Amino acid sequence: ASVLFLTPAKTAKDRRRRSTQISRKLQLLRAHGLIAPIRSSYRYRITRKGNLLMNAIVSVRRKAFPKELNTAA
Repeated sequence: ASVLFLTPAKTAKDRRRRSTQISRKLQLLRAHGLIAPIRSSYRYRITRKGNLLMNAIVSVRRKAFPKELNTAA
């Protein structure tokens, strides 16, 4: 969760809210077939469809916004 949020959660309510947000995002990615669960684990893997789509998005973003990507890092 620390990768997705800039600051740590301050209260238990915030931790619960963030956990719910992450669960919803994972559920959405699974529904679209972009990730799949790894058997006997709490981890996910990127599917072939997800890999193709994410590579296409990254290449379009690099071509459309090269200056913005250089200043962000």
